[in-house]
Amino acid sequence: MKFIRRGLLVLAAGLCSFPMAGSAQPQDTPTVVTVAAIADPDWKRYPAFSAGVAFFEAERRTAPGAPLRFRLFTRDGALPPGELLLRIATDTESAPVGVGPDGRFALPHLAWALEGKAEILSNQRRGSTRWRPDIRSPAVPAGFRRLGDLRLECRVRWTIERADVPGLMRKVFDAAGGPCLARDVLVDFFSDEPIGRIVVETPAGDRPLPCARAAPGGRKYYPPINDQSLGDDVLLRFEAGGDCAPPTAAH
Repeated sequence: MKFIRRGLLVLAAGLCSFPMAGSAQPQDTPTVVTVAAIADPDWKRYPAFSAGVAFFEAERRTAPGAPLRFRLFTRDGALPPGELLLRIATDTESAPVGVGPDGRFALPHLAWALEGKAEILSNQRRGSTRWRPDIRSPAVPAGFRRLGDLRLECRVRWTIERADVPGLMRKVFDAAGGPCLARDVLVDFFSDEPIGRIVVETPAGDRPLPCARAAPGGRKYYPPINDQSLGDDVLLRFEAGGDCAPPTAAH
């Protein structure tokens, strides 16, 4: 998880293992695992993601009607090149995970995977992709993101990645109520398309995100999820063109 706190950049350690290959099988039919020939590929721990799913189920009222999916993308927020393949595997069992053309997938509940401390394995090289929760309330139109959805994404992500943050920094974040609530922490998100500018539609009127939080032309942005003056139903409007606000306009 990537945070900015008082000028300090903290990147949680990435995880590394090996991906699986083989013919597709139904998710309830375990298969023998075979190793694909790729150097230093990406993986994540299934129990950690399962804990994130459990947290979402307990807090889903903050994103009414929204399903929980996960999304894989490159370091700059684009889709990985080529076919994206995922499997859930232990040393003796394996099951494929369906991935949409947009890099999104739902995490299936597999008892054997949880009991066996399985891994979620991709065919991408280590460090080349980002794994993020993706929560979108159905009433939100295209080109917008709801602040409550983003807040829940952050909390699910913190549930998954908390153990990978260095102990001292984890204590600092926990003391502040977690990175999703602390006012001096910026949490990074990525848009589906390159950003022209982002406008926060507040009850008091529209305000563009400052350039430091949404640089034009890129996909990374830092929404005001820790601004408690903004309700969960506040929308962020993504525009293809336009200018971001100068840094002095930050809230």
